[in-house]
Amino acid sequence: MVVVAAAALVGIGMMQAGGSRTVWDGVYTTGQAERGRTEYDVWCASCHQSDLSGGVLVGDDEAPSLRSMEKLLERRDLDNLYTFIKSGMPKEEPGSLEDETYADILTYLLQENGFPAGTTELKADPAALKAIAIVRRP
Repeated sequence: MVVVAAAALVGIGMMQAGGSRTVWDGVYTTGQAERGRTEYDVWCASCHQSDLSGGVLVGDDEAPSLRSMEKLLERRDLDNLYTFIKSGMPKEEPGSLEDETYADILTYLLQENGFPAGTTELKADPAALKAIAIVRRP
């Protein structure tokens, strides 16, 4: 019984050490980020600017810059960031885009904030997004 419990604890420890991913692990492809840029230009640039600098007054609010490590870190993981974007954007019609479009735009934001691309596209899957932490460069 003790051996089984010890083996289970070792397995959990290994899963935690090797199972977590971060935005530095190449969690999207360059092609996906290119699609995201196209969608960003259509849905986001009018408020957040084509260079992501923000500053446009939208009603009583000013669109924030999207080049901000601090703002990204506040979201902790990609599911939190994805949900935040989807539930509030575009400003006039939050949640109106396809899930994949939000994911593509998210990858463009990751690319523009210096996070590396990889070989697998980022999917709009809450569990998968939750498993990817937003952290400072290791």
